[in-house]
Amino acid sequence: SNEIIESKIIENIELEPVSADPSEAVKDISILEEKYRDAVPHVKEIVSKRIERGEISAKVKKFNEYKCQICQELGGNPFTFRKVNGEYYIETHHIIPVSNMERGVLGILNLITVCPNHHRQLHYGDVELINNEDDFLVYRIGNRKLKISKFRLGVK
Repeated sequence: SNEIIESKIIENIELEPVSADPSEAVKDISILEEKYRDAVPHVKEIVSKRIERGEISAKVKKFNEYKCQICQELGGNPFTFRKVNGEYYIETHHIIPVSNMERGVLGILNLITVCPNHHRQLHYGDVELINNEDDFLVYRIGNRKLKISKFRLGVK
């Protein structure tokens, strides 16, 4: 149909990289709006592999009462929003990335619970893992150093 042909033609438009300059953003959005306004969504088939991370994450979240350990250490509210089931939303962060494929990366001593904002910050922000001990770790987040206790069974 014509809609499919038009969307294929629109997909082939070469765009300049999106600029960080706010005045350029309006131009960039206008170009993208022309591309997507009447475009028909289509499905791309993607075959991928993922690393199985195990079931421990859900148990650790519950054990830590769904609190962000970084927010808590900063003296802020450690809870995010409540999900439909009444539990607070929280994520687990692997201190040593699972993608390193090292022995022990799936264990409790490699996990902390963090809000989505701090989780993204740990992955993409100005953050350095300074110390990774058996009982605690120390992060530099921006210009602050934070000591985070690791989980021990029977101890929070």
